[in-house]
Amino acid sequence: MRRKPEEQQKGAHSFGVSPEQPLTPRVATDRGSDIEPFLVSGGAVSFIVSVNPAFDPRPDGVQLVRSLYVPSGRTGFLKQLRVAPFMPPIFVDPWETSGLTNASWRVFGGGVGAPTRPGGRNGVWETPFGWEGYFDPAVQGALAPEWTWQLRFIRGDIARLRSRRPPFSVADPSSWYLVENIAVPAVAYVSGIPGAAPAGAWTPERMQVLQGDELSSHVVIPQDTTLCLFARWKQQATQPRGVLQTGEGLSAQSYGQTEFPLLPSFGQLHGYMQAADREASSENALYGWGG
Repeated sequence: MRRKPEEQQKGAHSFGVSPEQPLTPRVATDRGSDIEPFLVSGGAVSFIVSVNPAFDPRPDGVQLVRSLYVPSGRTGFLKQLRVAPFMPPIFVDPWETSGLTNASWRVFGGGVGAPTRPGGRNGVWETPFGWEGYFDPAVQGALAPEWTWQLRFIRGDIARLRSRRPPFSVADPSSWYLVENIAVPAVAYVSGIPGAAPAGAWTPERMQVLQGDELSSHVVIPQDTTLCLFARWKQQATQPRGVLQTGEGLSAQSYGQTEFPLLPSFGQLHGYMQAADREASSENALYGWGG
């Protein structure tokens, strides 16, 4: 049965919308206590290496994995985080794939001159800071690989800071600073990782958070601030080795070529924003760990 005009108007008003006024976007000051979720991800699966000019972030590098800008008039809340380094296929346990003598898994999608990339499976380091054991202590000067991630607050929108610099180029060191996703030599951050750590004990952390897991937290992000997720590493190329069972017992055997244990990293930030001047935002900053 066809509804009467007065019934149609009544139905529209019941949803708080006047039939004479179309819906219009609202600005931060009139959004009240609305929650705006965010989910952003980033990373890189291979290193960019250039001999001429010299650009090699593999032994000593930094990566701005992902960032999120909270504009003026808003307060941000980071609720979940994931971050971990990728793993070269050559370091995957040979017995878990095709066996030590089968080379099909050693260079995934590679070849002469191709960059080292993670494999389709076992592509990330799953053992907590397991890369730290991938070095040969018998080699003089050999050091355990180091990898950490950290959160930093940078005042303002880093997209505007980046716009003042030239587009990324391996030939221009001034373009390496605050470039997202791409792993760069640590010299790009000669003064250290920029910004300030969130309030509390947020020091560089050496334990990864895999994509199947999550780090649940409650980090309050001030207005007009960019939240940055950085990865930092130092490492040396090492010789992959496996252990064979022979008639005489266990025998260690080298295979393949030397390789850096750590590839670049991936990361994900999940949370929400609210208007900064609302009571709900103040309550969430104080009591909102689970919400």
